[in-house]
Amino acid sequence: LVVLTSFPSTLSIVSKSHPSLDLVTHLVPDFWKGLWPISYYLIGSYIASSNNRIKSSILFLSLIIVDLIAITALPFISNESLGIEFQSFPVLLLAVIVFKIILQCQLSIRNRFFKKVILFISNNTLPIYLLSVIGDNYWYPIFISKMGDFSHIFPYSFFIILSLFIQSVFLTGIVKTLMYVISYGIKNSKIKKSINT
Repeated sequence: LVVLTSFPSTLSIVSKSHPSLDLVTHLVPDFWKGLWPISYYLIGSYIASSNNRIKSSILFLSLIIVDLIAITALPFISNESLGIEFQSFPVLLLAVIVFKIILQCQLSIRNRFFKKVILFISNNTLPIYLLSVIGDNYWYPIFISKMGDFSHIFPYSFFIILSLFIQSVFLTGIVKTLMYVISYGIKNSKIKKSINT
């Protein structure tokens, strides 16, 4: 699945800047690359279920090395180094290392409100991701029309991404509340019907 979802995007980074290497994009068909969230999910499930601990120093060193290689190598092989997709191999590798670092951190959250927020986000990553499309499709065209291309938006990307993430979490809370109200109403109507019969 990683090969089917990650390799086509990685190969296209090269072929876009070097048309003579267009043949490499046909080594792996890009038909399945849209399934990259499933690759991330399965890798995350595997990491969470495995008990193999890696030294923190090795993980941080790996993170720095992969990041440096990606940053320094991409300008030489691609004109679109800032246009890397989430499913491309360098980004996938960085994500795996970050996931592993986070999972190995033994953090105890004492603030009850913050703990509830973290648990809500952890238990609802899929709906948060799915609902993030709403914010992306609404806000990014506005940012592009007001600020221009990606190079002008990039300095504000942290605040933009954080705001869109908070919006997605808020929308997930609304959807979950509506689903609870609807399911509660359905259960009550079934109970009333059973009492009446």
